[in-house]
Amino acid sequence: MVLEALSSLPPLMSSCRMIHLLMMRLLKSLTSPINFTSMAKSSTSVSIIILFLLLHFSTSGNMMRLANAQAPGQGSWCLPRPSASYRELMDNMNYACNVVNCTAIRRGGPCFHPNSLINHASFVMNLYYQKAGRNFWNCDFKNTAVIVVTDPSYGNCKYDCTQ
Repeated sequence: MVLEALSSLPPLMSSCRMIHLLMMRLLKSLTSPINFTSMAKSSTSVSIIILFLLLHFSTSGNMMRLANAQAPGQGSWCLPRPSASYRELMDNMNYACNVVNCTAIRRGGPCFHPNSLINHASFVMNLYYQKAGRNFWNCDFKNTAVIVVTDPSYGNCKYDCTQ
């Protein structure tokens, strides 16, 4: 019963893919018939010990943690996905501008040019992300945004980045 539950769990993040594959291999060896004439008995014991250690470390918080969007000291910015629709970008801007100051994207502001929806949405969505605490959930915008580690600032238009 426990083995079935463990085998149905997807890997939590890409860095845990190896642990997931090891666990799947161990679960397969534990559930397959054992040939006592070979060394299967000792390999099964080793498999059980390894499985126990993996489970111990994964539940103690030492191995499986939520991945941050950046390395310590590295900046991160929130930008719209290229696949975001006009309506989604407008909704994101309306939502964010109710929380943050959007004067920089108005005519005469440092981020008005180029005068395009994608550029204005990029600036505003990032401003919201920075003000809200730079958590990955602050850059979701109904799955229309992505966190990047390359500064999108240009000319006089400086994208905030609180580290």
